Amino acid sequence: LDPATGKHTSIAKVSNEKCKYACITAHSNGMLYCAPFLAKRALVIDPKRGRVKEMWGNLGAGFAKYENLVEGLDGYMYAVPANATQCCRLNPYRRKAQLFGPQLSSAPGKYRDCKRAPNGKLYAPPLNADRVLMVDPATSTVQEIGPALGTGARVGGCHGPGHSGP
Repeated sequence: LDPATGKHTSIAKVSNEKCKYACITAHSNGMLYCAPFLAKRALVIDPKRGRVKEMWGNLGAGFAKYENLVEGLDGYMYAVPANATQCCRLNPYRRKAQLFGPQLSSAPGKYRDCKRAPNGKLYAPPLNADRVLMVDPATSTVQEIGPALGTGARVGGCHGPGHSGP
């Protein structure tokens, strides 16, 4: 999409599935990565070359598996589960995906966002989960931390400053 002209160009065809991806994140290598929402594979966009590829191997079927992606200090990309039951790690150097950590609840909409803290750990606030999720890329551990906050009654989004909405 060219913001100046509004013209858009399709640079690649991906699978025919609907609701394939719900987020996009820039990596320090200059590529853009999309975690699978309904798609079975992550998406990689090379903005310099105008190339798009589905890769990382098959992460399985399921609706709203991941709605977030964040780069760890190790250079891997991490996604916490929305409807999936495990965290996902994408290795941009070997083009592989790996599910890791304990099996979490099968409840829908557990986590929608994740951020890297100054200590290098990743934190996800509970949306429809009971506790904060902490991912430590240095040790490949995943654990729920803090007090039980109760589960959300509705699965919705959180918005930044200046944005109104549900």
